[in-house]
Amino acid sequence: MKNQLLILMLFMIMTGCSDNGSSSSNVFEDQVESIDKAEEVEQQILDAAERQRQQIEENLSP
Repeated sequence: MKNQLLILMLFMIMTGCSDNGSSSSNVFEDQVESIDKAEEVEQQILDAAERQRQQIEENLSP
């Protein structure tokens, strides 16, 4: 009887903790996307600042 109970409990634990594959997305997927977008915006700002510096230098050159 003890062996049957032990086997039943182990079976329940294993099936309860198994991955059903229903959620294949990452928990941090939204955060990763936000960081990627922020990096793109940062690069755009850096590019715009560089263009602005170049224009200022061109205007100051005789």
